[in-house]
Amino acid sequence: MPPSHHRQAQIWLEVIESNNHHRHESWCPSQNPRLVKLDIQQSQQFPRTVPIDRLECAKEFRCLAALFLQGRSCRSQSILGVRTGRDGICTPSPRSLPVIPYGPMITVGIDLAAQPANTAACSILWKADAAEVQQISCNLSDADLLGLAATGHKVGVDIPLGWPSAFVRAVVSHQLFLPWPGEPNTRELRYRKTDLFVIEQTGYNPLSVSTDRIGVATMRVASLMSRMVEPPERSGTGKLVEVYPAVALTRWGFDPRGYKGKKGREIRQKLVALFLQRTRGWMRISELDSGSCLDSDNAFDALVCALIARANALLLTEPIPSAFSALASTEGWIALPLAGSLDKLVAVSK
Repeated sequence: MPPSHHRQAQIWLEVIESNNHHRHESWCPSQNPRLVKLDIQQSQQFPRTVPIDRLECAKEFRCLAALFLQGRSCRSQSILGVRTGRDGICTPSPRSLPVIPYGPMITVGIDLAAQPANTAACSILWKADAAEVQQISCNLSDADLLGLAATGHKVGVDIPLGWPSAFVRAVVSHQLFLPWPGEPNTRELRYRKTDLFVIEQTGYNPLSVSTDRIGVATMRVASLMSRMVEPPERSGTGKLVEVYPAVALTRWGFDPRGYKGKKGREIRQKLVALFLQRTRGWMRISELDSGSCLDSDNAFDALVCALIARANALLLTEPIPSAFSALASTEGWIALPLAGSLDKLVAVSK
């Protein structure tokens, strides 16, 4: 941990086991004796006070916190559900509560289309030192997607989770026979803040959810979100996170240009081969599923979505600028993986 950062951070964590899944509940140590206190020290030694049956948990969270602290300022960022005060003492922050579970983790990636056709999903089981692609499926119904989402700790969806706030206000004004706010076709009506952020940071131009056909798929995801047991956060801080596979591939060192559709099959085969070569040391995938990625860009995108979901869970994506946090909760926010983060998705084993 760099010297400029705090040498020690104290993290209170609670684990509740339910159907072999783990989730976080209370952050008040005085009310729940099952909370575990982990000390992240510069020496990176394990805290001796953690029970032996939770030693692996301590290791995982120590490494994750170290990864996130590396190259970042503790005073301006929230880490693993912890907020650092002016005195340098870390205190629990429910709003920054991560969804990272103790032990194995499942991420689900969904390449969503307006209809079941061209909709694909991928489920990955993460262990300490490896990722196992459990299944890649195509032509999925709403019921299929809801069932898969229920099994995952983190779900990455390749579709906008909301509309530009300015566009929503304009449509409401029009519906109520009020004056149209602003000029037609302004950037604020066409693009969300996250879209403009992606353009600025990457040069990619996301499709406009308010003026392009992708808006039909957003209607589908909005319907799915309303039917989930717990309405998900749109900013990516909860179970659901919006992702952009092409941008992620670029940030991970690949060239994704031209890999879509039948015309892109040859380019896609080379891209997938390079991708599987790069990840073969830690990602296990069957010949059937790798073949699906070669045959279908939807299947490959679903795999990438599941990997981005893991990066987001490990806090290996760009943080949301504080000025946009409120809008992100309504418009949605695209999680942009940090450069080089692909090789850190199983870094807790190192």
